[in-house]
Amino acid sequence: MFSTKEFGQRVSNLRKVRNLTQDELAYRVNVNKGHISRIERGTVACSLELLIDLSNELHTSTDFLLTGIGPSNDFAKEEIDTAISILSSIKQLL
Repeated sequence: MFSTKEFGQRVSNLRKVRNLTQDELAYRVNVNKGHISRIERGTVACSLELLIDLSNELHTSTDFLLTGIGPSNDFAKEEIDTAISILSSIKQLL
């Protein structure tokens, strides 16, 4: 069963992983900060169009946002790979 609270928590968590403020995410998906805040608190749901925009901006699937199942965050994998590469380069300099 769909839970607006769990959906909102997933949006909040992924927003923070992307180092975005609510203002920045709201700007990117063309809504106001208050709407993002209400979504993250689980007091409102969102339109299908906004769901798609959120999934694109948060680099995740709509399935994961809605259910918590599925690819959660390709961005995190890319960030980890980049960090490993940077750390490996630094290690070689030492």
